[in-house]
Amino acid sequence: MNSKSKEKDYYLILKIDQDASACDVKLAYKKLVMRYHPDSSSDDKNTDKFYDVVEAYKVLSNEGKRALYDMRYKLNAGNFL
Repeated sequence: MNSKSKEKDYYLILKIDQDASACDVKLAYKKLVMRYHPDSSSDDKNTDKFYDVVEAYKVLSNEGKRALYDMRYKLNAGNFL
């Protein structure tokens, strides 16, 4: 993430706990991406949610990115958007 973007709470977006396993992350992603996919809904809010879910998954499914995210998350005491 670049410094200009606001931090998002990826755990909240995927509706999982911070100690969720890689399998839990993947299952949550699959469930939510199907719900909010632009092809299944013309609602712009759902399209925005879809891209948030994809972004969250890209970070939380990668061990290195997730570790960095978790450090920032703890420093901010979970006060992300």
